[in-house]
Amino acid sequence: MFDFTPVGATVALAGITFVALIGWRLIPEARRKHMPTQELFQIGAYVTEVHVPPESKAIGKTLSELETATESSDVLIAGLIRGNQSMMGAAWRERIQPGDILILESDPKGIDKFISALNLELPSQPAPREPSERSLGEESLMEVVVPPGQSLVIGRTSMALKLRSRYGVTLLAVSRQGRPYRGRLKAFRFRAGDVLLLQGEQERLAEVIARFGFLPLAGRHLQIGKRHWAMVTIGIFGLAIGCATLGVLPLPIALVAAAVLLVALEIVPARDVYEVIDWPIVVLVAALIPLGRALDETGTTGFLIEHILPMDAG
Repeated sequence: MFDFTPVGATVALAGITFVALIGWRLIPEARRKHMPTQELFQIGAYVTEVHVPPESKAIGKTLSELETATESSDVLIAGLIRGNQSMMGAAWRERIQPGDILILESDPKGIDKFISALNLELPSQPAPREPSERSLGEESLMEVVVPPGQSLVIGRTSMALKLRSRYGVTLLAVSRQGRPYRGRLKAFRFRAGDVLLLQGEQERLAEVIARFGFLPLAGRHLQIGKRHWAMVTIGIFGLAIGCATLGVLPLPIALVAAAVLLVALEIVPARDVYEVIDWPIVVLVAALIPLGRALDETGTTGFLIEHILPMDAG
């Protein structure tokens, strides 16, 4: 399995060294300064709320201690909600308790890193219409914009629109440029230009977009709340490669077992498996198997070997 490691590692190291030291200097300076993709997505920070479960690492700490402990996540804690009481300025002396709600302001990656570090939870998901109809692993995240004009959502809240109860879609976060929103998401009144982060099944997200006239943004493959699965995934594939290296299992069987385990644990949604498989390659390999067997059984393979080996020896 590792016969080509010396050559592959040498080529990879040479390529990385070239790109890091020389390659980037070959790009014209004007193009390096102009990054249209990043300019397109300068949306601003999201404001969202997260729940503190009993097993959270945040319990017993103050908000200032939380910000100090998670400086690398680049999250601003805008406030604390306990029961029906909203504490903003005076909340810094309060110690976190189970059931509290934190108001966060950051981008999706920062929010994901923050909740993973402290074992926090995103807003609870809506109940499915039918028990067999829904799987959390098959949900998607989508960024949409509230359009100007006669939109049905302007001036209304997510509760008034019944996004969760009627459509099975959760409003995870909102972004309003220039004016950070400090209150509860359920009381957030939509305005033209607001950017919303919605979570739900793809069919239901499409239904909500069509119903309320949202404008979907280009996908950025956002994932929130799954950062803690990264080490599990690395461990599963490491175990598969280890089993193949030690001869416990053949490599194809080990890798297939690892992939099946990722789907079973809902780390990878089953729907994504069908989307990422390169079916033309599968068909090509399947077609070449009988061709190779035919070449072997008819003696063509042996004939070619007999004529190629003398050429190499000469």
